[in-house]
Amino acid sequence: MDLGAQLILLVIFGIVGFITSKIVGINPYKIFSDLGSAIFILALTFFIFPASSDPNLVAKNLEKMIEFFAKSLPSMVIGDVAGTIVSAIMGER
Repeated sequence: MDLGAQLILLVIFGIVGFITSKIVGINPYKIFSDLGSAIFILALTFFIFPASSDPNLVAKNLEKMIEFFAKSLPSMVIGDVAGTIVSAIMGER
């Protein structure tokens, strides 16, 4: 998916999430951030445990992880821009 389509989609999701939080009272942003943090911590844990047996394996896995995050960086920036746009539209800070 190109970055322009991601921006539009994330703005729509942001507006829907804002409306959901106001109507239902559930904060979807908090739920997604907690899930994302848990997944990130689990991924790091799986990189740490093999370190006791084979440090070279950890070095290779860390290299793959850094490559993954580098490829994901443009999408992360688009997500931040979409969040800024939604907060400007909805008047939230």
